[in-house]
Amino acid sequence: MLRLTQDAWAGPAPLVQLHCPLLRWRARAGEFHPRGMHSPSWSRLFPLVLAALATAASARQGRAPAPPASPMPCGPVTDDAATFAQLARPGDAVARIELVLPAQDPFVLRATVPVPRGTLSRAATRLPLSLRAGDGVFEPTQLDPVVHHARELDGASVVEVVGLVHRPIGARAGGRAIWELVRVDQSIGAHVAPIEVETLLATPGAVKLRARDAFGRLLEADLLADLRLDGPSLETLSNGPLRRIDRLHCAARPVAPSAGPHAFGVQSFVTRFAHAPVLRLDIQVHDAWSGEDAVAPDDDVLGDILFEHLDLVLPAGWMAVATHADPFLASARESAGEHVQPIVAALPDGRLHVLPQLSRFQRRFVLAPASEQALAASMAAEEGQGFVLAGPTSSGLEGWSWWNAQTPHYWPQQVPLPRWDSSVVASLRSSIVAEHSNLAALVAAGLPSPTGYPIASGVLGWAHPWGSTYGGMSDGDEVWLWDGVDVAAAGSVEGLRAAQLRLRMYACRQPNVMYEARGRPSAVEDWIEQGPSGPYFPVWWFNGPLLAKADPWGLLVADQSQRDLALAQDRVAPYDAALRAYMPIDYQHLVRHVRNAKTLVWLANDPLARLELESQAESWRFSFPELPQTSWGEAIETGFLHERRHVDAHPAAGLAVGRGEGWGLDALVAWHAIAPPRLRERYLPFFERFARLLADGRSSCDGSLMAWPALSCFGGLYRVRTQTETAILEHALLGLREQALRGASPCAHELVADILRRSHASTIVAPAWSEALGGPLAKVAVGPYDEAIAGWCGWIPSDGASTEVDTYQSDSSFAHGFRATGDPGFLVKVAQLHHWSDWRVVLQQPLANWRNTLALQRLAQDFPGP
Repeated sequence: MLRLTQDAWAGPAPLVQLHCPLLRWRARAGEFHPRGMHSPSWSRLFPLVLAALATAASARQGRAPAPPASPMPCGPVTDDAATFAQLARPGDAVARIELVLPAQDPFVLRATVPVPRGTLSRAATRLPLSLRAGDGVFEPTQLDPVVHHARELDGASVVEVVGLVHRPIGARAGGRAIWELVRVDQSIGAHVAPIEVETLLATPGAVKLRARDAFGRLLEADLLADLRLDGPSLETLSNGPLRRIDRLHCAARPVAPSAGPHAFGVQSFVTRFAHAPVLRLDIQVHDAWSGEDAVAPDDDVLGDILFEHLDLVLPAGWMAVATHADPFLASARESAGEHVQPIVAALPDGRLHVLPQLSRFQRRFVLAPASEQALAASMAAEEGQGFVLAGPTSSGLEGWSWWNAQTPHYWPQQVPLPRWDSSVVASLRSSIVAEHSNLAALVAAGLPSPTGYPIASGVLGWAHPWGSTYGGMSDGDEVWLWDGVDVAAAGSVEGLRAAQLRLRMYACRQPNVMYEARGRPSAVEDWIEQGPSGPYFPVWWFNGPLLAKADPWGLLVADQSQRDLALAQDRVAPYDAALRAYMPIDYQHLVRHVRNAKTLVWLANDPLARLELESQAESWRFSFPELPQTSWGEAIETGFLHERRHVDAHPAAGLAVGRGEGWGLDALVAWHAIAPPRLRERYLPFFERFARLLADGRSSCDGSLMAWPALSCFGGLYRVRTQTETAILEHALLGLREQALRGASPCAHELVADILRRSHASTIVAPAWSEALGGPLAKVAVGPYDEAIAGWCGWIPSDGASTEVDTYQSDSSFAHGFRATGDPGFLVKVAQLHHWSDWRVVLQQPLANWRNTLALQRLAQDFPGP
């Protein structure tokens, strides 16, 4: 046996009692302020003090004191971050936006900007910020909320700036130019679209999808019907003087005299502009009906849908420009007074495309009169998309940006981003352009990657899936804590376009969500029933329906006559089996997919990315329910209720939680950040209960969270803590604390802060930390496999430690641990882990594993060495 001394589990040590009085801490991630830090004497003294304390920590073998366990104080904690009024006076330039100039002039500038609380509410009637060109001229401006602070009264934390601007005099297309965002107080005007657009929107059937099914029936979906009729699916996401965005949903139906039920569904995001007769049309086509409405047939579950072709049909004189080419995007034709753009062209041998149950796919277009082809092509290429810059504005203020510690609102974790020099940015721009060019070429040709990774298959009709067929594909590639920071730093439109393609390619292999009649993802609340012992949730789900347990939707009994007929006629597409072999990305690797959605939402307010965040968040909620699955109380083992019952029976012994719960929680928190108020109010109590679950279940010895009964390591004998999964879970909890709880739920905020302090501290002491190997063990046994038997405290079995340490996923956790506790032992340990002479060596190669080292890089920049 490997025995640990009693001293290893001792309480707070004098080190922190000595260290903490030197600093005045703010709980906000990424922000803390040494007393007198702005004085020259402190700037020289602090590195010396830190080095001395690090030496002391090293002498003590780097033991981190265990922060106090619950119960803990829970006072009236509020968000003390500076407000809009405190950070900007009227006339101040508060942010800079840079973009590559398009050939079109004028053009619509778009960029997302992080802002302090109190800047913009959902119901704002005044414009607080306006774009100003380099010549001092103010440009017509619109602001839309994107991401919201935890408290509704604090308003948006990220806004999208939309401006109608002109190219600077003498500037050429392809060059870069900068606009400033200035504090103003103006009224907000109403949206008025050009007459051509208004006529199109008012014309029944002007924009529709058309297909022919296995029975030869003509199917049509009138995409704009609910917009004309103010129908139930209509949701206006943006409505300002320059732009309006509407969300819609409809079903394709047989055209008379044919008869039959609805066919595929279509979610549409329709964007209109005041300055030009063009429409942006982003769509998702699906066969993922939920059947939630037991009375109306509008969302009844269908079997597989088979079709000859799928066309986008517009009035004559209009055209559709796709954002990306693919092999089934055929040439348009004029027919009977209509412009027909095939988006899934017919197979050459007369076979039928297959859209299996729960499948879906995305497409993006710009619609315009034929005379506006150049403008449509420019907008389809996302020209005019800008990016906020780091650095001072003309007013001398540090501009609001992802790099500013006063507006660190990138992704839920809200860690200020590290600043990279111009040579790094130039390298990023070049590599991102090449990445998009290569990816777009593969999609256009319908080819796999030359090496078979990351795209294992060629085009499969409407699908071109990303990754291998296995949904739990191993390897750490794409399993990243952050992404999109390179795109933001480089100001790269190509980076956003590559993310759009990856989102599209992942979505077409994710049959793990269902939609109700209005097009919203089916939610837990839609399926709750009342039993003799109370409410229950009769859904068994883990990354998709577990139909062997229950089928409340009727998926198993849905009409499969189209497939039966096609099989009998030998007309099923040859790609059918290959397409069905693709499993959805599982929850343990969900970030591979969701990273693209988060990047596109935070940097571009992308509507399909918003839909995908909502879809994946609700899918995870299905798999992690708080209610039993049967009226007699049976609960799915992957769910919250099962874990809650276990913790109640065996408190303070660790939990069976890990990366799956971490990535699922991260997706839900990201969706909560952009969701409407009624849904944010729904999720907040769950977040509070989740925090309490972790607090009650964490180890009483060291605050470690994870104790997973693992059959795959140590001979299946033990409950295990893995370091990569711990780091992922801590990352999700940081997002929960900063994005969803700060100021909205003081008790839960403080509880999560305490959970994180103790979890971080557990990483740099035994048994998680190995002095012999110089790092946190990749895996360590924390108790017998049988969860009914208490875990170990003070010793582990000799065969209960891996021979590897994690050098990939954990660096940012060391930074978070230091910021949370002030203990320099975290910095000593991360240097020891990487064999660095000083922990700030992380800055010497900023692009090495930056997606996981990001918080450590920023810490090193905040506290440079002598």
